[in-house]
Amino acid sequence: MSDSDAVAAKKLSKSYRDIRALDELSFAVARGEMYIIVGPDGAGKSTLLRILAGILPFESGEVRVFENRYPGDEEKSKLDLGYMPQRFGLYEDLTVQENLKFFYRLYNLPRKNRDDVFARMYKFSGLEQFKKRLAGALSGGMKQKLGLSCVLLHEPSLLLLDEPTNGVDPYSRRIFWNILNEFKEQGMTIVVATPFMDEAERGDKVLLMMDGHELASGTPSEIKALWTESLYQAPCRDSREAKSILDDSRMVKSSILFGNKIHFVPESEEQVERIKNLLENKSLLSGEIQRIEPELEDLFISLVTDE
Repeated sequence: MSDSDAVAAKKLSKSYRDIRALDELSFAVARGEMYIIVGPDGAGKSTLLRILAGILPFESGEVRVFENRYPGDEEKSKLDLGYMPQRFGLYEDLTVQENLKFFYRLYNLPRKNRDDVFARMYKFSGLEQFKKRLAGALSGGMKQKLGLSCVLLHEPSLLLLDEPTNGVDPYSRRIFWNILNEFKEQGMTIVVATPFMDEAERGDKVLLMMDGHELASGTPSEIKALWTESLYQAPCRDSREAKSILDDSRMVKSSILFGNKIHFVPESEEQVERIKNLLENKSLLSGEIQRIEPELEDLFISLVTDE
């Protein structure tokens, strides 16, 4: 745990009765870094962010957020961070502007600066034209931008976001990430928990989690470099049927669905031509089989399978 890091944890453990949510997890986030925590439901992502936010106790291990150490300095750390949980507590019967005013008062911020702060929030969020609209009448993407605005009112140095794009349409997801990148470029440290592997590619560093522990961590390139197999992609007319046939054929070590494509690892290079012929004979192949570089999702599933 280096003092130069914005966030650090060492052998962090947390249990809910007989469920081990975090199991001696260690990691560090550098100042100004975009750090992405990726894993399925139940991996421990939300538990981890709640601990970092200083609102959930833990059984053992060490946690530091900037100069603040847990347990003990949780209240002091809240001055430095903004935390947006999965279901951020917007008041749907208040307007956009009324929500901002409420959270501004909650942070006990000086009234004389309020108009300037709101102007900055409206500028990045694009919500000024909707400031008199009830929060409950906003789209999913707008609600997320309003939630982000509320947690940024006190200008934190660290931003903790728990699945911020879950349930948001693809266009709004892209806009949201563009906003986060702008804040990162201004020097903010950002930690994002997400179930979406494609969002992990946006991080400076990535932590892959499963059942409360680390599967792999590092830059996206470093994690992909852990892949040692030959990987192929087959475009198919019915990818689910094609995957079932491949899995039963004993010609592949593993296969993963990617929309209308299948990523597969052949048992040997000689099997690739046989796989092609098999899928063509079943009228399932809709294009050329190609050798490809792995995506993070390929590696994640491979690591989970190996466990």
